[in-house]
Amino acid sequence: EADFFQNDPEWEDLLKDPEFRRRLGTENLTNYLNARLLEWIVERLPMTLEDVQRHIREIDRELTRLPVTVMDPVKATSKILWEFERKMSATVDFHNFRIPELVETCRRRMGEFVDVLLYHLYPRFWPLERKDGISPKPTDVNAFPPVLPKIKTFSSEIPRGGAPPDVVYIDEVMIQSSIQRSRELPGNASYGVLKEYMENSVDVWRGPTISMVDDIVREIVSTLEPIVWEHFGSYTLKGRIWEEVESHIQSRGDSTREKLMYCITREKAMPMIFSHSEFLHYRQVYLEHYMLLRKGDHDYNQGDDDDNDDPESPIMHAGGGAALGSVDQVLHRGGEEMSAPTDSGGTDEGVAAGNRASARAKDFSSSKARRSSGTSSLSADEQNAIDIMAQTRAFYHIAARCFAEGAAHVVFNDLLVELQSSPSLQQKLRDVIGMSGPDFATNCQRFLEPSGEVVRERNELLRMRAILQDSLIELNSFITRNVSLQPV
Repeated sequence: EADFFQNDPEWEDLLKDPEFRRRLGTENLTNYLNARLLEWIVERLPMTLEDVQRHIREIDRELTRLPVTVMDPVKATSKILWEFERKMSATVDFHNFRIPELVETCRRRMGEFVDVLLYHLYPRFWPLERKDGISPKPTDVNAFPPVLPKIKTFSSEIPRGGAPPDVVYIDEVMIQSSIQRSRELPGNASYGVLKEYMENSVDVWRGPTISMVDDIVREIVSTLEPIVWEHFGSYTLKGRIWEEVESHIQSRGDSTREKLMYCITREKAMPMIFSHSEFLHYRQVYLEHYMLLRKGDHDYNQGDDDDNDDPESPIMHAGGGAALGSVDQVLHRGGEEMSAPTDSGGTDEGVAAGNRASARAKDFSSSKARRSSGTSSLSADEQNAIDIMAQTRAFYHIAARCFAEGAAHVVFNDLLVELQSSPSLQQKLRDVIGMSGPDFATNCQRFLEPSGEVVRERNELLRMRAILQDSLIELNSFITRNVSLQPV
């Protein structure tokens, strides 16, 4: 090697430079590379120490996540169950006036359910005879009386309640009434036909009610499943615990569903709406509605000029300058009179004023219906059929709202509020663990013992931690031996 550099003409002149000559040769190259390697190690040493310490911290966090042997297994198990109950309660608890996501989702679903009952599944009556090839306009069949609030409209897609009920024509009602006439008093509307239409209008609630409860149960299950697996995921009984929690939620859903089905059955068997304070009012509103449709005035909600000519008529149009515009306003004014305080502090005068206002409203509606519909041209059977239609719609108008409100309360209290505190579920989980038997301490110890997967995971983490600790010791020893190389 020395002979090559000394005798090669290309290197002969370069060898005259002492600095350059000192860098030639294997030994010189080895020393130079060793020096460069040492410098690189010194430069990387702070980052290497930081990486090793960071990995050790990550392993420590993983080890704290895994269950460990405890001194008091019963107390530790009770604490685990208590913490799980708190997590369940947090899914429905209001915090800082914020609605939990689960509650908000269920409220939206119950809102859809209410809209379907009120504005989609109501009975459709048409006070004209069925004619081949001629059907009433959907806007006419689906129209509410104009004195009532504007209904909610749905998109072209059929809502979850399914298709709306079929249209019932007046001749169908008259035929059914004639069949059952022998059972009724002469000249009276057939109560059997009326009750049948009421029962049919209530029966359509079953499907949407079951669908609504099923959707909310699924939402609760999907919300609690990750909570259960996160909380009990490192214990051997995690599978059985989740099965018990899911079974409990499904059982509560079945109980809620049966309770609502019983309410529908009771409503069919013994409707209480006839005694409702507003039934007569809504009956008169729908009677007027169907009488005017029978007359052929499909646009009567735009106003009837004949009413303006009657100075005694209290039902004036908005453009007529009258202070009172509808039967609803008469009732509203009566309610204000009834609730207004009196000088004597009593309520008799308010009640009397309310009764007078209600009577005036019914008289006004009756007079308007008689004037506008031309009842003298209708036969008794036609009048009875229209009365059945009006009573059915008035019944549904009140009954659907009462049931929807009651169903929302039942679902909220029996399914959502129950998550805040469920002693029955806590007892079921204790039975799964074995805390109710004579060997409860042993069962709790067995429950807290980690599974084979957890043991293997812990052993692997401990092995990695030991390697990193040894590496850290070696690095610190290297720094100690080379004080001059210790990073600042």
